[in-house]
Amino acid sequence: MNSAGGSFQQSLLSLRQGRKQIMIRSRRDQEQSLLIPSSIEKWCLKNLATQKNMQIIGPVTFLATNDRKVQSSHLFELDAILQHGQRDKPDAAIRRDRSTQESPAPLPTVVVNEGDTNNSLNHSLKQLSGDLVRPYNAEGSTAMLPTQELQPFQVARSTANEESPRSSVSQNSKGSGLGIHPSPRESLLQDDSTMRPSSKVFSKHSSLLADGGSTPTFPNRRSPSASSPPANDQDTWPPRERNLSSLTWMPDDPRRQSLADRRISSAWSATSGSASLMARPRILSHSSVGILGEKAYMYNELVDVFEFRLVRLFPAKMSGVRCEIIHADLINPPEYIALSYAWGDATETKLIQIGKTTIPITASLHGALAALRHKTQEVLVWADALSIDQHNRDERTQQVKLMTEIYSMAARVAVWLGSERGDSDIAFDFLSKIYTASTQESTEMTRLIEASAKTRQLLAVVALFERDYWQRLWVVQEVLNAKEIFVYCGTTCLDWRVYTTVSEAFTRHRSDIDRYYPGGLYDESGKLWQSANQFSYSQVLIHQGPGSFSNLKPILNLGDISLLQVLRLCRKKSAFDPRDKVFGILGVLPENIRDNFRVDYSLSAKEAYTDVVDYLLSTTERVDIICEAIYFPLCSSSMKLPTWVPDWSHVPQTTGLGLSYGFSAGEDTKVEFKFQDEQRTKLQLAAVPLSKIACHGVAVGTLCATADYLMAFLHWRALLLGANDITGVKDALNDLSFQQAFCTTLCLDQVPPQWRDNWREIVYHLFSYLLSTRLPYLPLDRQLISYTAAPLGISSQECRTLLHKHIGVRMMGRCFCLTSDGSLGMGTGFMAPGDEIVVPLGCRTPILLRREGGNGEYRLVGDVYIHGYMRGLAIQQWRAGERKLKKYVIH
Repeated sequence: MNSAGGSFQQSLLSLRQGRKQIMIRSRRDQEQSLLIPSSIEKWCLKNLATQKNMQIIGPVTFLATNDRKVQSSHLFELDAILQHGQRDKPDAAIRRDRSTQESPAPLPTVVVNEGDTNNSLNHSLKQLSGDLVRPYNAEGSTAMLPTQELQPFQVARSTANEESPRSSVSQNSKGSGLGIHPSPRESLLQDDSTMRPSSKVFSKHSSLLADGGSTPTFPNRRSPSASSPPANDQDTWPPRERNLSSLTWMPDDPRRQSLADRRISSAWSATSGSASLMARPRILSHSSVGILGEKAYMYNELVDVFEFRLVRLFPAKMSGVRCEIIHADLINPPEYIALSYAWGDATETKLIQIGKTTIPITASLHGALAALRHKTQEVLVWADALSIDQHNRDERTQQVKLMTEIYSMAARVAVWLGSERGDSDIAFDFLSKIYTASTQESTEMTRLIEASAKTRQLLAVVALFERDYWQRLWVVQEVLNAKEIFVYCGTTCLDWRVYTTVSEAFTRHRSDIDRYYPGGLYDESGKLWQSANQFSYSQVLIHQGPGSFSNLKPILNLGDISLLQVLRLCRKKSAFDPRDKVFGILGVLPENIRDNFRVDYSLSAKEAYTDVVDYLLSTTERVDIICEAIYFPLCSSSMKLPTWVPDWSHVPQTTGLGLSYGFSAGEDTKVEFKFQDEQRTKLQLAAVPLSKIACHGVAVGTLCATADYLMAFLHWRALLLGANDITGVKDALNDLSFQQAFCTTLCLDQVPPQWRDNWREIVYHLFSYLLSTRLPYLPLDRQLISYTAAPLGISSQECRTLLHKHIGVRMMGRCFCLTSDGSLGMGTGFMAPGDEIVVPLGCRTPILLRREGGNGEYRLVGDVYIHGYMRGLAIQQWRAGERKLKKYVIH
């Protein structure tokens, strides 16, 4: 808190209707509790105790706090005049008021002079508790209201010797008077630019307006045409940033209507606390105002929760970028472009001029602004690095909540891929050809893909689709919420539809891409040109670039499970702040989901990630979310998450089995869970125990070549054939049904329909053929040799592709295992002998648990495929009484 005088500047005085409690609230009253600095509390207790004529019924409650940071608190209760002869507990009284309070009525505004704090407040208390109150009506005359009709009051402050222009508040020559006038509810939909105070008042008191205060409403509102500031304010208004709020509200746009409804809802919800306050919702800013650049460009605070900043780009008269920062109202904004870009290397900067201040920004942002400039006209742009005070945690939290609206209200979204480099010009030329060919016969697409091998055109597109922009998490909601999108790269600009159409064309012709570019592109010198991330060309062209957005649309309307699906699909996208892995995807989700999560940067990543698990367990009644906690390959984290909470900042190359392959080990059961502690670090689950891990084979890594799969196959098969004592199979080499189960396990039971009847022969042929051709001196047993040249109609060129597509991607990050009861399985490479296999209620797959510590608790190891149990057999046995249900505590 500030000193006594400073604290009073940011206090709110209100009179409750009904119980008529008088309350003083400080700026840090986020939760509607009664917070006042201790210095003000002492003054209030002293003065209220002596006001015997106040006629206050019931207790007056204060929660006193220490200065600046709440270190300790205690309750003070004062009985002014107890006409009822009894005392209620303060919190109970407050709850009763909340439960019985109906829709608040319009609020009057009280202006208290900070130059005479005690007298002004004392006078206001007397007047509010008297028999009559004289508010000013629109004509400036007074009206008489009986005491029982008193409404809650909102307080704005003024300073002695300062005027609020166009205000109807009465003031005496010393500025110490008190005036009251109505504040109609309709003013929530009006724009503040019609009642702008002088620049001196605005700049000096912006913290009050941002921290829960309210701008006084002026009865004689000016017409929209009279929007310019007073003549005597031209030199000082605005102090640094210009307010571009429009003066009319257009209800025809459903986006504007929705924002207006949210503004009203926010304002009314703000009145539901113990001290009713009706005002336009304000930003509660507890962080200091940020500084941009080395030369200290100072931001002006955002007053309204729907106010945001825009960058006005001046015409390109010179090579340098010149601009200014202005304020606008998101409900009725001017036409602007929302920029979607990757920040790039923070150490690589260039200078721009904001007003008269020169500041450095990242080279990526500088290039984007330069590309968006017009030669003769000004352009308004929203760019997060400039439009949001990145040093103000509270403002950043508030503006992130508006990201969906900011991009959906923009006239268009500009995607900035970066400057032209490498073969980007070749890529754009090839994109245009593919876009044209996509509307023609498929043979033309095949011809272009084949011909591009000589010119490296496809490689250029692969490089373009692997740029940093496509890896950024925030761009997902920026793109999906846009009305219209144009993609900029250097001086080239293409419509977004060109990119999406080309991506869809590549999807249809994946077989052609894999045929001509199985592992990359060999140039004339024999050099292999691969993708930067070691992915195949088809993987990049289909699943990265614009293709990384296409898979999201079908899952956004699946109900509460959409949250988990979006988190899974966006997991590989990057975010600097680990909390943004959750906050950054909320904007694409339905409103009924995102309203349950606080975009609050005071939360830790651990709290944000735990909230996701808590929400999904409660709403979906499924426990599949914990299977996204991937622990192989091992990664280090400083967040100290419970083992059942997925670390979304970690980017594994595998995902949970259940949602990926449609398993139903838990059938239609619902999760039975309980948090064992208030911090939600221990989770109790009900599960059906199956068995334990007896032994396992070598684990396959996540950055694999064909040789990794071949070596793992040989080890796993040898383990299988030599484990007679575990499996109970005496002649495993000749037990074809047993080996069929092994081959089915290798692909996680995802056998292509056309090969369902001879899958064992297909699998053995693929491995034996590749082993004999790649490692000809490696001896194979007679059974594998017999499958080397089996006439199965598969060409030698297709063997590697089929192995990777149907088996290799499922072996990645996993290892083969045998259970103590002889079952075959394949699960996380993190498993160890002795791990317990259980099927939790409400889970699509079995999971592995490892006992840790001496208190009977477990850690989650990961999910696992157990052959024969992926379609509900364990649950059926439990229901038949053949298995028991057990509760496990997982930390």
